[in-house]
Amino acid sequence: MSKHFFYEYKEDLIKKLSKRYAAELAAVQEAHREKAMLDEAEAHIRGYFRGIHAEMSDLIEASRGKITYDEGDEIILTLTIHRNYIRFVRTEKSIEVKIGIYNAAEDLVESVIVGYIVPGDKACKIKKLGKIHEGGTFDDNTLNSYLREAFGHLE
Repeated sequence: MSKHFFYEYKEDLIKKLSKRYAAELAAVQEAHREKAMLDEAEAHIRGYFRGIHAEMSDLIEASRGKITYDEGDEIILTLTIHRNYIRFVRTEKSIEVKIGIYNAAEDLVESVIVGYIVPGDKACKIKKLGKIHEGGTFDDNTLNSYLREAFGHLE
């Protein structure tokens, strides 16, 4: 079969290169998918806590620095109430969830990473430290449990 003068070779070239670099292409697509999931989880975290911030704006002002709310880039956000805090930190492959609980007996804040938000098959999942299996999916209930863990013992 001969090729005519106006033959479009670009389609054949793209097919050949796609076959040759199929594994690399799949890895790049997977990386984009995971990044998109983490971006979605980060947006969900920011939206959830912005709602809390809006409801607590008068309390934050009245507390005179004892309640703070800070947002950033790498550190997605930190909510501090008295000496207790919850912090979400974005890494390349996950979002780290860290809480700090004030220990009055020793007069110090004990920090612990309670888990990671990692990309899953269809949605982000929770990976807890010390657990072999992955936890449940990431949603408002997860954020609520982190809030309860960080601030549930306040008086």
